[in-house]
Amino acid sequence: MKNIVAGVLNVSYRDIGPDGGPVVVLLHGFPYDIHAYDEVSARLVQAGWRCIVPYLRGYGPTRFLDSATPRSGEQAALGADLLALLDALHIPQATLAGYDWGGRAACVVAALWPERVAGLVSCDPGYNIQDIAAAEFADTAQAFENPDFVDVVVHSYRHRFGLVAGAPRYAFIQQKLAQQPMISVPTVILAGADDGVASTRDSSAAIRGFAGAVRRQVIEGVGHNVPQEAPAEFVDAITSLLKNQ
Repeated sequence: MKNIVAGVLNVSYRDIGPDGGPVVVLLHGFPYDIHAYDEVSARLVQAGWRCIVPYLRGYGPTRFLDSATPRSGEQAALGADLLALLDALHIPQATLAGYDWGGRAACVVAALWPERVAGLVSCDPGYNIQDIAAAEFADTAQAFENPDFVDVVVHSYRHRFGLVAGAPRYAFIQQKLAQQPMISVPTVILAGADDGVASTRDSSAAIRGFAGAVRRQVIEGVGHNVPQEAPAEFVDAITSLLKNQ
């Protein structure tokens, strides 16, 4: 694991693969962690990709730099964290891939800073900007021991339902997101047919909000944790974006 100061966080992340390869940032969801991408990242490294796999705020070894920083879980904060990580790592442009919270962070950056995004893989609901097995579990469960996990998660869910205010530092970003900006970067949307959290049977609804090239693929027998349940399809979605550039 590596660590880097990025924005308000000291981010813990994996950085694997060749330095000169195309860069993909793999972003986990709730309640998962970077282990959701163990097989996906291994396959991508074999294909020549450089994979950045960070723990999101409130997860694993990632820590806030200042005890006074609000433990916000709002979508603007997640997007700002991702942008700060790209800046800290001096990555001018990357493919972003994520689901749930990670997909939300990726969609925020793709919508507001498209020049930083070579391509996007987002899982259902696709446009993930809100309008306001046992061994694997054991690995992931350790990520919840972060002292900020509960505060960040509780704020995330209370904020999305309008029960608490967002952090002032993210107000400008949140104002932009409230306008539901279109995503113009090339995008693949992956949907688990058995996803009981976010899946929709209506492809036209899933691709609404995208102004660029977009396609949606429904994967049978797969639920919400798409990269861990369908790593081959997830990798194919990422590599297809590079082939189509």
